[in-house]
Parts: sequence; C-alpha cells; structure tokens
Amino acid sequence: MQTVKQTAEKLSVLLAQKFATVRVSALSNPEQFLHEIRAINPANLPGVIIVYDGGSFSDENTMRTERMTLIVLDRFRSGSDDRALELLANVDKVLELIPPEGVELDGVYVTPEDCNSCSNVADFAALAVGIVVRQGI
Repeated sequence: MQTVKQTAEKLSVLLAQKFATVRVSALSNPEQFLHEIRAINPANLPGVIIVYDGGSFSDENTMRTERMTLIVLDRFRSGSDDRALELLANVDKVLELIPPEGVELDGVYVTPEDCNSCSNVADFAALAVGIVVRQGI
C-alpha cells in the first residue's frame, strides 16, 4: 500500500511536468495559506500547492480514500481577460495530467472532483482543484 507521503511525492513529480513550482503543504487554516502563497517567488509562477485534506476507509476496509486539493496559483492582474484566461488554462493543464476519467500512479487511482476559487490575497489568483485518491488495501 502506498503511503500518503509517497502519493504526494508522485503527484509533485507529475505536476512538475507542466508547472514551474510545485509545493507540498500541510496548511490547515487561512493564515497558513497566506504564508504558503507569499513563500513562492512570483517569478516562479504559475505553480501548484498540494494540500492534504483528509482520508477515510471503506466499511469493509478494502478501499482507502484520500482527498487532496491542488491549489493552482498565478499572479493576479486586473483589467486583462488574457491573464484571467491564463489561470483557467492552468486548470486545464492539471486536467491534462489528471483527466476526468482519472490517472493511475503506481496502484493509486486519482480523479478530479471539483474546482473552486480560493484566493484571498490581492496579488495572487488561485483556483482549488479537488482530487480524490483511491487505493485498495
């Protein structure tokens, strides 16, 4: 069985194919989110922050399910449709790597779940792509 750490590492390698910066974070509150965003050099954007949300086991303990969020991050620029469309294109890059039908990473099956706006920092635009990670036990 693959550990959560191993899964995050494999996701990091996968996402690095399309993004200049990929970070793994244990953030769990808005203040930590602000610190993580500000720790990334804007010159190294767009980027992705992988955040662990939680996990569960099936009633029969035959399936382990983890939820993670991929925060797709770029600089915010007002008055430019092109820049807004670039952020949406970055979500499409995530979906190329983790398509709706899912992707298998060494016995772990990863599918996208949802996508939401998540930035509360004026200088950054961010979208959160929720993913579900499943593996048999």
